[in-house]
Amino acid sequence: MPLALLRARRRGRRPRVLGDARAARGQRPGRARGGPAVISGATTVAAVIGCPVRHSLSPALHNAAFRAAGADWVYVAFDVPHGEAVRALDAMRALGLGGLSVTMPHKEAVAVLVDELDPAAAALHSVNTVVRTADGFLRGHSTDGAGFVASLDEAGVAVAGADVVVLGAGAAARAVIDALARSGASSVVVVNRSPDAAAVAAALAPGVGRV
Repeated sequence: MPLALLRARRRGRRPRVLGDARAARGQRPGRARGGPAVISGATTVAAVIGCPVRHSLSPALHNAAFRAAGADWVYVAFDVPHGEAVRALDAMRALGLGGLSVTMPHKEAVAVLVDELDPAAAALHSVNTVVRTADGFLRGHSTDGAGFVASLDEAGVAVAGADVVVLGAGAAARAVIDALARSGASSVVVVNRSPDAAAVAAALAPGVGRV
């Protein structure tokens, strides 16, 4: 009788993003699971690193975007334990990964490991995106704040002159606070369980930030 042996990771997470004609009968193909149809030696690999990342929707979203754009890229998730960001960046350099998305708890650690920082990342000492430049350097970006403000703009919500309340003082919240101040918000009130953390975050909006 035919027999197929399948291996699953924690909580049944699939360890592969592809399935071809040799895959187990009934297994959905990679395209249906959110991955590309074919991976070759020319395929550029990107990833999200964090701990945990099993809940991340980034692979599904990015792989769908790559397919729509006809890009020969694939995006996967790597669970990188706390304190191991340096090994992840070493692997990115050694394996030639095209880019990394960075989530907690590594945003601050990665900021001191990359070769260059964009202005927002330098101000925040935090990175959520790492890209490989044409000359091989790793450049860290902080896109949370700019993305948040752009979403408000698309929704027709003007930031300039607005009074804003931000709940939280973590890395993403600090990026949003910085972007709100740069975009001309009249006041940015930070609410957080830790008053000290709230004060540090509010200081990113000089003249308009308060707790």
